[in-house]
Amino acid sequence: LSSSSAASDVYKRQVEVDYTFMKSQLEQDQMVTVLVAVSKRTGYGFGCVVPHKGRDSYAVGALLEWFSEAGISGSIRLRSDSEFAIQALVKEVVGRRVGATVVESTPIGSSQSLGCAERWCSTLGGMTRTLRLELKDKYDLDVPACSALFAWIVQHAVFLLNRFHARRSGRTAFEEVQQRAYRSEILSFGDLVLAKLPEVEGKLDDRWLQGSWLGRRGTSNEHLVSCINGVVRCRTVKTVTWSQVDWREALARTCSPPWEMEKFDLHFKDCLLYTSDAADEEDS
Repeated sequence: LSSSSAASDVYKRQVEVDYTFMKSQLEQDQMVTVLVAVSKRTGYGFGCVVPHKGRDSYAVGALLEWFSEAGISGSIRLRSDSEFAIQALVKEVVGRRVGATVVESTPIGSSQSLGCAERWCSTLGGMTRTLRLELKDKYDLDVPACSALFAWIVQHAVFLLNRFHARRSGRTAFEEVQQRAYRSEILSFGDLVLAKLPEVEGKLDDRWLQGSWLGRRGTSNEHLVSCINGVVRCRTVKTVTWSQVDWREALARTCSPPWEMEKFDLHFKDCLLYTSDAADEEDS
């Protein structure tokens, strides 16, 4: 492989990283920071609400896990703007990932240099608004951006866009990476469900937990359900019909954002969602 071909290959495997900000028109709402990234070659996108800008263990771990989900490995070109906070994050990511990383900084104030990221931010914002308005129309629930529930909405919006939003090629980003269509069942965000635990201590104990459906996990495709003990992962759910009061109570249990429930190991090879010691034992 010639040096020019290798350089061209790295350029095609370019990933753009940036921050965007979201806020509703609710009086008491606050602006939240969303870390975004997108693969230039496949259009596979990433987005998550982060507690703050800069070098953050959750943001780094989530981004590296997305690299695995999006099939991003080997030599890549990682492009961002020249802001100190994003540069600190990029530096940490480069130190953690396996494979050569060419770091590229765009000129200050040159948003067009991150054109893919800009378009992805716009698309993600649209899907996030749609999911938020669906909760408003369906259940009269106005979710502020500063709430824990909003962070899960953003995460689900990313999941949907990668698997169902067709690109110019007519294929989704998921199809570009996996070479197949995504066919797993998708519920409406916030749907009332019963989540089946993988195992329980006693044979007579109930293996089903009531909760609200928050989407699926990108890497494992497991369901994410907000239950009385927190957000749990499971392979099987079934929908149930509850009153609107019961639904509000179930969804109100989503009191922790993803960064308080994601635990990455030191090398970011795996990610374990946990809510309590009991939940850890059930997943072990």
